[in-house]
Amino acid sequence: MGYAEVSVNSPIAQRRTFCYAIPSGLSIDVGQAVWVPFGDKLLQGIVLELSRYPSVEETREIAGVIEPRPLLSPLQVLLARWLSEHYLS
Repeated sequence: MGYAEVSVNSPIAQRRTFCYAIPSGLSIDVGQAVWVPFGDKLLQGIVLELSRYPSVEETREIAGVIEPRPLLSPLQVLLARWLSEHYLS
């Protein structure tokens, strides 16, 4: 099982990502839009990073894919992260 760092579309989740487990059988790429459980809601998010190991002890699973192809290229993801760190920190 792999893990994804997801930027969740929520005012509560500003300036941080959340680690989600990638269910077996689900193919996920960086820049892809996904549905994730967040509290008691199902929200949209963008996958910013993939890893073999979780960044936190407990994770929830990605609920599904919104679009089969990534909405952002890896270069766009890097630019978005740089802008966030440079201007919002």
